[in-house]
Amino acid sequence: MRRQPVITLTPRARLGAPLWIFSAATALSITGTVIQKVAVGWSVWEATQTTTWLAAAAAADLLPTLILSIPAGALVDRFRPATTFWIGQAASCLQAVTLCILAASNHLTIGRLLACAVFIGICNAFTVPSRLAYMAQLTSPACFPRAVVLYSLGGNAAFFAGPMIASALIAVFGATAAYAANALAYLPMIAVAVTLPTDAEPPQIQARALNGVMGEMWAGLKYAALNRAILSVLLSFAAIALTARGIMELSPSIAATALGGGLRTLSLLMSSFAVGALAAGVVMARWAGWSERGMIATTLTGTAVAVIGYGASGHIAIALMSSGVLGFMVAANNISVNTAIQLYSEPHYRGRINSLYNMIFKGGPAISAAIFGWLANLTDIRFAGIAAAGTLILSMLWIVRQTTAVRVIGSALTKLGQSA
Repeated sequence: MRRQPVITLTPRARLGAPLWIFSAATALSITGTVIQKVAVGWSVWEATQTTTWLAAAAAADLLPTLILSIPAGALVDRFRPATTFWIGQAASCLQAVTLCILAASNHLTIGRLLACAVFIGICNAFTVPSRLAYMAQLTSPACFPRAVVLYSLGGNAAFFAGPMIASALIAVFGATAAYAANALAYLPMIAVAVTLPTDAEPPQIQARALNGVMGEMWAGLKYAALNRAILSVLLSFAAIALTARGIMELSPSIAATALGGGLRTLSLLMSSFAVGALAAGVVMARWAGWSERGMIATTLTGTAVAVIGYGASGHIAIALMSSGVLGFMVAANNISVNTAIQLYSEPHYRGRINSLYNMIFKGGPAISAAIFGWLANLTDIRFAGIAAAGTLILSMLWIVRQTTAVRVIGSALTKLGQSA
């Protein structure tokens, strides 16, 4: 019987100063992103009072990433990740400035807000894979697992602080201040991306003709499909993205209808999620590692149970506790998946595998928010939460029982690549 891959998390190699600086700037940048996300979601809910528009806002942000991630990853593998990263951050900053100006001048309509969301989604298609590839160049391979944990801790700290800062800014100064805070938060990240040195040389493939991008896209997909250590964990990541994280995109509706609250309730839910995610980062920093199947079964089952309490309980105390558990399970899965990608991807494929991760991370919630938002309109948000949890359990059972998925999917992609 073939031994399961083990996701090793904590080799004790020293992290360098560049990685610490990069992680601090990343945490600040993500804090700004979360502040804007809360502002956008609450503004849309206040203006429309429907989950359909919340789902539309999520889709406008996330679907462009879903569509563009694979070609973006192929381009990231051609050029220096630091270059594509700082350009993406600069464009994202410009989007935040535009939102701030429109809001301050009372010209921010739903249509313009959605247009800005589409633009930031395009930027994210390039930013996330280049950020992860750039992070890998700031340290040695022995440090990858600890670098991922540090990156996750910074991001989860941002998810903890962001909602509280956002609710305070919106309550006192309005949405304009939230958009301005996001624009300012990009500046340290841009400075870091421009100035920090990397250990790796620019990829040799950057000189290839651009007409080879399609071939490289297929090569990246086939590589992921044939790499068991990567494919199985990506399937588990996709299962959560297509269920639980879609319900999380509907949090303003949960706060207002299922829990009878407002902006403060939404902030508490998001902060509770971040506390759970931070706890996962601390635990994983001391975790020696676990089997692929154990990680998938634990995180997906825990997430399904937490989704029921989060979206379907109707009680604030249960919802907050469930939000914490949800944060822990989602973060534990995310850290494990990201670690597996950095450990088991060959360097010249890493941009494309990171882009596949980003496509799932961004596109999955857009699809599931649309599906479960529609279901919530037909029934209510509580039923949508129960449906998402049941779907996740079925997905978990399918994933852990697969023994031929790598071979079947890899063969299908090979045939598609030959016919393209």
